Amino acid sequence: METIQYENDDVKEAISRVPENLYNDRMFHVKRALDLTRRHQILPKEQVDKI
Repeated sequence: METIQYENDDVKEAISRVPENLYNDRMFHVKRALDLTRRHQILPKEQVDKI
């Protein structure tokens, strides 16, 4: 699942260059956001990641 649905070669190459841990963290955040949206909930303040 990706927020950008472009499947061209440039995007595939860019995604392949992202370190695995950063990609996994991003996908976790996207999936969590989609789940919260689906359930009409807001992420509890104590679970918000500090940037």
